[in-house]
Amino acid sequence: MKKKTAIISGVFCVMSALVCLGGCHSRVNAPETTTEKQDIFQSGEFSDNVNEIAKAQKIVVVPIKDESGAVSEDTENEVVITDKDEVRKFADKLTDNITGWKPCSLPEDAVPNGKFIFYVQETLKAGQKPEDRKYVKASEMTVYKESSCVTVQMDSVLDLSVNLEVPQETADYLSGFFE
Repeated sequence: MKKKTAIISGVFCVMSALVCLGGCHSRVNAPETTTEKQDIFQSGEFSDNVNEIAKAQKIVVVPIKDESGAVSEDTENEVVITDKDEVRKFADKLTDNITGWKPCSLPEDAVPNGKFIFYVQETLKAGQKPEDRKYVKASEMTVYKESSCVTVQMDSVLDLSVNLEVPQETADYLSGFFE
């Protein structure tokens, strides 16, 4: 009986280790060239990752204080969205026209207007209280003044930053947060 229990415990430990290790990702295959990034965008993989924004649980709206792109250290002007309905409404508005998003070259004179930083809560661990979970940054989007181009930086799995032209309706919606 003890031998059977030891075998079951051993198998359980090995399976647990495999599950934990299966969640680890390597940056070895991260795209480096513009062509590789465009291939990811055209393959639909990028679209899948942008849709991860819909899973955000916290969105921080950060105005940019000057043309250099420096983020204002005055957190008084930041807007933090954590209400589930508000986050869902934002994500729906953003991803409604996702098929209209196209790779673009960021104009040299583009002036950053603000950033949206998307967070998800870390996975609940055994014995952890749900309210003790921390928020982890998943992605970031920079919008530019008088432009329909945005820069999206995806999570560390893809390690991807790409400039996109979004439909004018989406650009107006995003810029409205910084007026």
